[in-house]
Amino acid sequence: MERIEFNEESNDMAQPFDVQKTPTLVRWVLKTGIVKNERQANYVLLMVVAVLFAITAVAYMNILNPSAGVGEPMYLEDIPQDIRDQLPPEMIQEIPSRNQ
Repeated sequence: MERIEFNEESNDMAQPFDVQKTPTLVRWVLKTGIVKNERQANYVLLMVVAVLFAITAVAYMNILNPSAGVGEPMYLEDIPQDIRDQLPPEMIQEIPSRNQ
């Protein structure tokens, strides 16, 4: 078997670039002209994330507990007579009555 020798003093390996690339989303926010530097762009993106997180949380709460905020069920007697007269008979039969 052959002996392989490595030259550990050699710097022939490719060195990584020491260039900081601006993230794409930051560049996009900078292009809009809303902000003037990267720090402000990062704050804008952080606010967008916070708003989207809040919207998602509200949506999940509504999905997990859809009856939250809904009052008592509507009974036939709670509907004003003029509106009841406009409803089709099939719909009136589906509305619960307090007398039943």
